[in-house]
Amino acid sequence: MEGMRRTVIVTGMHRSGTSAVAGMLSAATEIEFGQVNRQYLADAPRGNYENVSVVDINEELIGGWKTPRVPRDVPRATLERIEATVAREYPYREGVIYGIKDPRFLFTLDVWRPYLGKLSILRVWRPPHQVMASLQRRELSIYGREMSDIEAGDIISRYMERHEALDDVADCVDFDATTLAQVAAWCERNDIRFHEQAAEAFYSRQLVHHR
Repeated sequence: MEGMRRTVIVTGMHRSGTSAVAGMLSAATEIEFGQVNRQYLADAPRGNYENVSVVDINEELIGGWKTPRVPRDVPRATLERIEATVAREYPYREGVIYGIKDPRFLFTLDVWRPYLGKLSILRVWRPPHQVMASLQRRELSIYGREMSDIEAGDIISRYMERHEALDDVADCVDFDATTLAQVAAWCERNDIRFHEQAAEAFYSRQLVHHR
């Protein structure tokens, strides 16, 4: 009989440092993130650590990352697609801890929860004014359009509401100069070995500055 899968979810507002934290966990622990983007991206210089299949489902569930909603009455076909995706991308293997990163999990976590086994949730927090500035920089530098404070503020408020809704079920780390130490402490509390030297090699002040 198959045992229980163990899964770590990394989530938080877009541009809050979720890619950096997921990358650090991938580099410094035994958590396996599987088939994710680890290559340079203009908005994530060391990769965004997202699984395309997971993101596609989540984007469909919330109706787009800029105007997200909590999904209701999810079709059976979508649930079957989630179950199949988990079985394919994160097959049960004894002793393995899987990691899945996507900011959209703030909205969709309850839909995925029945399929993920023993679940640990790690949110990443960054001050809203820093998130706004990062969103606007990315929109202008990559897509060539200006994002107004009103548009950015609306996106942030939607994600902040969901971030706070997980206070009772999810841990949280701040995205700043102390992130490495906070992640190390979180790993210790969750019985996950953390290799500080590997984490330092991945994470840097330059990475924080870039974002």
